[in-house]
Amino acid sequence: MNKILLAIMISLSLALIGCDVAKKANDTVKTTSEPTLESFKENNKYGYKANGKIVIPAQYDGADEFREGLAFVSKNEKWGFINQQGEVVIPLQYDWYILSF
Repeated sequence: MNKILLAIMISLSLALIGCDVAKKANDTVKTTSEPTLESFKENNKYGYKANGKIVIPAQYDGADEFREGLAFVSKNEKWGFINQQGEVVIPLQYDWYILSF
């Protein structure tokens, strides 16, 4: 029951984040695009590179691709979200991986 409630809470949080990101994107005209960050693996840890240059050092046990400026990552078997600057925006406190946006 707790896992179902947690999944619902995460889904609602992601939906709200997605709506806010979409609104900001529609309200702002970008003149430059952010570089595409791609994950890489080094010494069994994941990080992110842009144009071959390390932007976020390899420090995660698991790493998903960026979607709408956020990536789902794990450390010590806990999952959360980082932004493209490597800042944790949703704490790495969740026990399992679910992504639906």
